[in-house]
Amino acid sequence: MIKLNNIISIFVFFINPTLGIIYSAIKSNTKTFFFLVTLYMAFVAYVMIPYSSMDIFRYYNMYERLNVISFGQIGDYFNVNYFIVFFVKIINMLGLNKEFIPFSTVFISYGVLFYSFYYYLERKSYNSINNVIICLCVLSVALFFGSASGLRNGLSVSISILAIVMLSKRKSRLSYFLFFIAAFVHSFTIIIFLLSIISYYIRNKKFYWVVFLISIFYLISGVNDLIIEYINIVFPSEMSTYIIKEFIDSTSVGVNAEMSVINAIIFNGTTFISFLICFYITIICFFKKNDYINRLLVLFLSLCLVFYNYPVFFGRYNNVFIIISALVLIYDFIFYKKKKVFFIFLFFTLLYSIVNFLRFRYIFTDSIFSIFKPMIYLFLETVNLNNLRDL
Repeated sequence: MIKLNNIISIFVFFINPTLGIIYSAIKSNTKTFFFLVTLYMAFVAYVMIPYSSMDIFRYYNMYERLNVISFGQIGDYFNVNYFIVFFVKIINMLGLNKEFIPFSTVFISYGVLFYSFYYYLERKSYNSINNVIICLCVLSVALFFGSASGLRNGLSVSISILAIVMLSKRKSRLSYFLFFIAAFVHSFTIIIFLLSIISYYIRNKKFYWVVFLISIFYLISGVNDLIIEYINIVFPSEMSTYIIKEFIDSTSVGVNAEMSVINAIIFNGTTFISFLICFYITIICFFKKNDYINRLLVLFLSLCLVFYNYPVFFGRYNNVFIIISALVLIYDFIFYKKKKVFFIFLFFTLLYSIVNFLRFRYIFTDSIFSIFKPMIYLFLETVNLNNLRDL
């Protein structure tokens, strides 16, 4: 009966993706439901009509340029982001619409993230209510615009989370391989790898308390305001410029979006509250149990405190910190029925995610109803780059 419901869910999804998701949530098993939600989010990325100021607009232009550039000539025209250039070229070479660029990265990012949660929760099949709760938890912390517009950020974070989960299950070789892929996609994940290695091999609890207290000192004393100066002093000119540009002071996904006063208050408020909840979770969990994930949370908390005054750096690693915290909270909710903190966390992360979508709402207003059409119609639509909205 379960297999039949899975087949029906997929069939309904092909006719109407939205109805398919609803039917799947009620009738299908965990894996099928998560797969269809992943596919649904990829469709949302496919139908968006971006602002001309968004990163994805540059990649759409790159797609057009690559029409007349062969693989062998790529190095002559592009000298950065070779992963993205080759990825876009493959989409182009296959004759797929340019909208398959965000479709593919969102599908992979969400698929990997859902699998990370599924694997961390011991690959069990849950009832419909728990499936929906897990799904909401993943959707609330997933980096949609980091995958659909920035491409590299969301994809590399999802792969890093899977690497962390594999390391927590003592699959170290697979974990290191995944970290290598994540670093190839985006170099900022090298720090995630280093923190994971430290927390996996150094188990002395005092070490982590010292790191945490030092980070508190950095935050309170204001020494962290001088970090960029330290980097300029310690590293050669070219390397310090790269570190500052790539890790600390680069543009952030979301800056090119509407930010009204109310949106700003809710957006920044939910970010801060989510961080405080993760702060609380980290301290409580580390008091109770000195394991790999809890040690990693302490290191991420310390990193976020040190770089709290650098919004781009803080935002990137705070996203990872929140996703790891979500893993811990959802595990405690599923297996130990710890509900109170989890649902407070879920409320604020969902609110943050909703507000983030509202900030970008105009990229969906002309096309969002496409996801109510039969799936085949979605792939017949394409964005006219000469008719995009400016922010």
